[in-house]
Amino acid sequence: MTSLDIIKVVDKLNACVIINLDELKNSERLEGAHILKTLFNVNEHTNFSQDFEMRKNEEGKFTILQDYDLSKNQWLEFINYIRRGRIQYMEDMSANKDKLFNHINDLYSGVFGVFGPIPSFDLLCENIINECKKKEKEIEKREKKRKKRNPMTPKEDIDQKFYWTSSILSYPTSSNAEFPDDTIWCVTQPFESGNMCEKYYRSKK
Repeated sequence: MTSLDIIKVVDKLNACVIINLDELKNSERLEGAHILKTLFNVNEHTNFSQDFEMRKNEEGKFTILQDYDLSKNQWLEFINYIRRGRIQYMEDMSANKDKLFNHINDLYSGVFGVFGPIPSFDLLCENIINECKKKEKEIEKREKKRKKRNPMTPKEDIDQKFYWTSSILSYPTSSNAEFPDDTIWCVTQPFESGNMCEKYYRSKK
């Protein structure tokens, strides 16, 4: 360890990474990250780290990332989080939910999982999941209101505000005794299954 607490580390591909140990020691987002701090000898809450020495290669560079099969990119993603408190795809969680969740899984397979737990990151992910669930419920609630106000299929017409029929023609032409003679039909949408050419038609009662 140098006097400035700046060390050079090699990753699993022998790429060099510059690590500021003071940043690991003092970051508020690494509160409670005892395993990581112990492995990097910056944990002030245990004496174990004093007896633990990180290995060096023949060039004098530390090998802790290489020893744990971690890449430079995985480390940079970790550093980006502890500096910014955010991760990729958070800006629009609803539109990027799948990408965001896949990214979280990737992060946990890297530094956050290998040197974890990282309590602040675990809390961030928990909040992301709760926020996504909240947004999904809001979207579902809005969709239910839309369907009730503007049903596109007989099943969605909960209040039975419309007459319904279907046709594969551009306009339903067959007469039906249960509908008024002057019924005016409006097409809504094609069948979701079965004959995809057949469409639903509705008319206000």
